Amino acid sequence: MRFLARLPPLLLLLGSVSAGIGVAVADDVVVGPPNLDCAEDEDAAFVTVRGNVRDCSWLRDKLEVDGDVDLVEKQCEGTEASSVCRVTCGTCGEAIATDTGVSDEPATTVAEEQEQEQEEEEDAGADAAEAGSLEEVGSGLDVENDGAEATAATEPPSPTAAPTPSPTDPPSPTDPPSPTAAPTLSPTASPTASPTAAPTGDSRGRPNVLFIPVDDLNNWVGYFLRHTRKGHPQSMTPNLDRLSAMGLSFTNAHASSTICNPSRTAVWSGMRPSTSGCYDNKDYPWKPFVQEGLNLNAHFKNRGYYTAGSGKTHHSSQEGMEGPEKIYTSEWSEYPKVVKKGRAAGGYGPFEGFLSEVIEADKVLDDDDPDYHTVSFCIDRMKEDAEKKRDGKPFFLACGLVKPHLPWVVPQRYYDLYPRDTVQLPPYVTTNQWKEWDEAIMEDLKDVPEYAIQRMANPDKEYTDILRMNETRRWEGAIQNYLATIAYLDMNVGRLLDAFEELPQEIQTNTIIVLWSDHGYHLGEKGHHKKQTLWEECSDVPFIWVVPNVTTPGTICDRPVDLQSIYPTLCNLTGLDVPDHVDGDNIRPLLEDPDAEWDGIATVTMGRMNHAIVDQRYRYIRYEDGSEELYDHDNDPNEFENLA
Repeated sequence: MRFLARLPPLLLLLGSVSAGIGVAVADDVVVGPPNLDCAEDEDAAFVTVRGNVRDCSWLRDKLEVDGDVDLVEKQCEGTEASSVCRVTCGTCGEAIATDTGVSDEPATTVAEEQEQEQEEEEDAGADAAEAGSLEEVGSGLDVENDGAEATAATEPPSPTAAPTPSPTDPPSPTDPPSPTAAPTLSPTASPTASPTAAPTGDSRGRPNVLFIPVDDLNNWVGYFLRHTRKGHPQSMTPNLDRLSAMGLSFTNAHASSTICNPSRTAVWSGMRPSTSGCYDNKDYPWKPFVQEGLNLNAHFKNRGYYTAGSGKTHHSSQEGMEGPEKIYTSEWSEYPKVVKKGRAAGGYGPFEGFLSEVIEADKVLDDDDPDYHTVSFCIDRMKEDAEKKRDGKPFFLACGLVKPHLPWVVPQRYYDLYPRDTVQLPPYVTTNQWKEWDEAIMEDLKDVPEYAIQRMANPDKEYTDILRMNETRRWEGAIQNYLATIAYLDMNVGRLLDAFEELPQEIQTNTIIVLWSDHGYHLGEKGHHKKQTLWEECSDVPFIWVVPNVTTPGTICDRPVDLQSIYPTLCNLTGLDVPDHVDGDNIRPLLEDPDAEWDGIATVTMGRMNHAIVDQRYRYIRYEDGSEELYDHDNDPNEFENLA
């Protein structure tokens, strides 16, 4: 491909991603004892290892063979994941017999040997590092870090409050609050530890975490509009902008997958779809792909945190502890079932507001929707922390907000913000004449591979035909209702921030806030609606971090990152070990300095063997059939011209 030389780091990585390798995997594998005699029965040539591994070559040294050890398949039974490797003799090329059972004796892998060597090297300076860190302890965010304490030099000023719509008032366009300066946390990093490391026990002094997953929210958020060529010019999100002004916001952050189940499974488990094998909503429930105890919340709970959640955190987790098949109840301290009222209790039409008009929006109330009660639960738990009801335990509080996921049903006043006859359509549309829109769609798709058209764009799907009906103006209606539902989400974010800013200062300055969306959303771009593509509209997501003494309020970072960064970064910031099974980059250097040198990329997956990789300038896509797309975002932000 003639563009290979223009972005070698981006393209050269794709081969390993497409093959399901090039990603971190669990190293605590176990092998059965081998029988090194050449076997007539080829079935005896397979050895089972515990965990979903990417590569079996390390077994050559462990089995002391001079042949090949190749990964054959990954298996899952219940919550136990394992992999099967085939062993062949280097002399005769025949299969080598092995015990195909899984041994109870843990094997020392190459990765573990390297880790042991690293620990020995670090031990010599550990005492000195601890003493030096203790001398620097001051006020602010105080993090115990496996013997070393990362401590802020000074306490940051009180956050600047910004006006927030009350539950009875819709959002309106406002300027974001002025950023206030914050001191910098000591850059002591958290070392990576084995997943079998013992819990730290006393977690007091570690930062709290307010974790805000959002469903189906694309980049139609105010901070994108002000700093990029992305977003929707009519979207009004004063409270999301208010949160953005409190910390650092990414404008080039991407979901690990572009549909709910694999995206959320990847964030919570720390494992990419190509590691866990969870690729689609069809791979549900997700629990067979993730062993109990590996999730982010479990890691925090096992190290002394109070972990509470409500709403949609994992995929379809709204039943909470009452739906144990949808979450691991052992990983949460508290997780109630969501509350529904009014029409929400009776059920909306699944595509209401999209394929059909909203019914009686004037009778819908703010507190009908479960999101309202999810926020109320999280507000109450933050207040409990202020009242010191948990014996000094820090909290990991997950506030899972479903909107703007379908159905797009919210109170009438949110629709009134966006009169339908004023709604702006996607940028390639220059007229509301549907014939010309159809022609624009076909022009946009002319250089897209047939595989992508059929598997990603799906322009001939029934609901797209309905949206094309000029007499109903459903396309404008869909955009109006999506914008209205974002406004409802924004109201709930405002409620959460209001309550947070009423907490005592020592809690505010010791709490990390992370907001992320599980993927983006198409509203007609490339003739597609909804999700499940590898294009910009579907992977680009809001990603906001507020970290006292680390992030500078009101800063923007355009470096490419993906949501696999959440697990390792939160571990680093809270002083916890990073489990060996976790994929992804620690983005703390970017939180401290958004302009820092960065050679990372974002990797996005939609189904097995379909991947996109995004760097500072390009998006490269490769599909299961080998077809490709390449877009230059500097010159083509809407991805109209496929350079591949």
